Amino acid sequence: MADLRVTELDFAQIKENLINYLKSQTEFSDYNFAGSGLNTLIDILAYNTHYNAVLAHLQTNEMFIDTAIKRSSIVSIAKTLGYTPRSVAGAKAKVSVNVEPSVSYTGTSLTIPQYTKFSTKVNDRNYTFMTLDSHTASKISNEFYFNNIEIIEGAYILQQTSINVDNVSGPIKIKNNNIDLATLNVTIQNSISDLTTTAFDRTTTIIDIKPTSNVYWVEEGADGYYHLIFGDDIIGKKLTAGNIVNITYVASKGAEANGAQTFTCSVNLAGASPVTTLISASSGGSNRETPDSIRFNAPKFNATRNRAVTVEDYKTLIFSSFDKAKSVAVWGGEDNIPPIYGKVFVSIDPKDGYLVTQSDKDFLINNVLKPRSVLSILHEFVDPVYLHVGMNVKINYNPRITPFTGAQIEDIVAQTIQEYFENELSTLDKRFYYSRLINKIQTSHSAILGSLIDMRLQRRIVPILNTHENLKFYFTTPIEPNSLKSTYFTTSIGNKTFQAYIQDFPNETPPSRAGTGTLKLINRDDNSVIVPNYGTVYYGSSALVNITDFYVTSVSGADIRFNALPQELGKDLNPTIVRTTAISTEAVYPFPAQNIIITLDNSETNAGIGTTVGLKVTAVPSEI
Repeated sequence: MADLRVTELDFAQIKENLINYLKSQTEFSDYNFAGSGLNTLIDILAYNTHYNAVLAHLQTNEMFIDTAIKRSSIVSIAKTLGYTPRSVAGAKAKVSVNVEPSVSYTGTSLTIPQYTKFSTKVNDRNYTFMTLDSHTASKISNEFYFNNIEIIEGAYILQQTSINVDNVSGPIKIKNNNIDLATLNVTIQNSISDLTTTAFDRTTTIIDIKPTSNVYWVEEGADGYYHLIFGDDIIGKKLTAGNIVNITYVASKGAEANGAQTFTCSVNLAGASPVTTLISASSGGSNRETPDSIRFNAPKFNATRNRAVTVEDYKTLIFSSFDKAKSVAVWGGEDNIPPIYGKVFVSIDPKDGYLVTQSDKDFLINNVLKPRSVLSILHEFVDPVYLHVGMNVKINYNPRITPFTGAQIEDIVAQTIQEYFENELSTLDKRFYYSRLINKIQTSHSAILGSLIDMRLQRRIVPILNTHENLKFYFTTPIEPNSLKSTYFTTSIGNKTFQAYIQDFPNETPPSRAGTGTLKLINRDDNSVIVPNYGTVYYGSSALVNITDFYVTSVSGADIRFNALPQELGKDLNPTIVRTTAISTEAVYPFPAQNIIITLDNSETNAGIGTTVGLKVTAVPSEI
């Protein structure tokens, strides 16, 4: 009997195997398999075998999360791991609203109703934002002032579904896959004639769920829509035939509405048109979780076992619940100097902007971390600190062995440096090593003979205008004495206004790299000293800068930039300082620091504010 070959999957090979098998049989030894009739039959057999092989291959692929292609397959596997894909998230903004009522309005208080609409435009497209809660203000000086109102992009949706004997435990399909699950509310009405309603809460666990618990679960179905699952009177309360499920939510357009800055209230209040003032532009909108993201997050989420104990648990829970995070750093208070026991510190580098909003921090603490962490553990967010690195790079290259010009060599090196920062830095908990960058520059082109980097460090401070404040910040690495200088800003001393800058002057002669210096406020116009003792600087260790009475009336651009040169032994940036948090009164010093983001200085030369280009590469021809 001929050997049965079953490893081939190609149609032609399958057909050839069938022919060889038949030729090995005495009954078909002298048949002409190229004949039209028998050839057609063999084609049918080969096609059927090939069809079944492809089907089995595809089915097998869809059984594993690593190889599945269809979203429904990936979601189904993720469901067995206890993971629910993230929904669309509506962009949020904060505004203040002023209303000067008409003379006909005599009330002493005014309420902005729930779901009041605000209109805006982003990239010439119209979007509607709304309030999720009502807001009330009292009249002050014949005006109503509503401060810090949060509005969310999207459309308010009410869906009602009647319960029959076949779906008392669900599933109830939510008929819009643009739902923002964070806005989902569910109430159960007793019947058409009995309007009494009971609120049900969303849960993600069965722990402490009793037969009478008014809860529901959310999962994504094979049809791509979210479904509500209710209890069975063993785990959670079962619904009753005749009940009406009232589902309300916001259907959002996700990331499209990020960046809106001008809002107009769409309704009149107290007989007048409200005046809306922006507090923070819309941000945080995100699209539905992609299959690749589900594939990445679901196994890691399952590994947490729905608890927050290890560092990886915290990171996975945040990434799976918070689409706005680019990178996350987590450390325990025992790693601080001095230790702060009983606390877990979290720092998040957002995809958009520089800081995570307070509302997002509250959401993560109250809804994601606290329910899953160990009792008595407190959670505290530490905002990331950005350390910008500027460079003047000199390259010596051999023009005899390359057709490239000096300008082309400069472009290659600049791109190498930019890619190094983008790929290996610019996120939380990363370290900069001077020698590693030198090696990348040396190997970026065969004609490069040598390189020299003059580094400078930059901290960017956003001042609170017209406010006296004590300012303290670190460079996180030792800096050279007599190298600290700020960009220009406007300040007032007494009744006089100055364009000024800050510069350090060492206290020792000769200057000590482990010593201190005095900060002076200097007039930009004639370089005369306005305030001789404006603060202090400590050059060693992490280079602490302390300004005792920082007062700024205006600034060109968004910030004031403090530049300094690192000491020779401080060119490897391994930060060891984290600033004081909003909650902890003592400085937080984890080692190594995990909330420092080292990024390339993107400044451009501007003599008007005192900035120089962040990255400059100069290629000089040289022969061996």
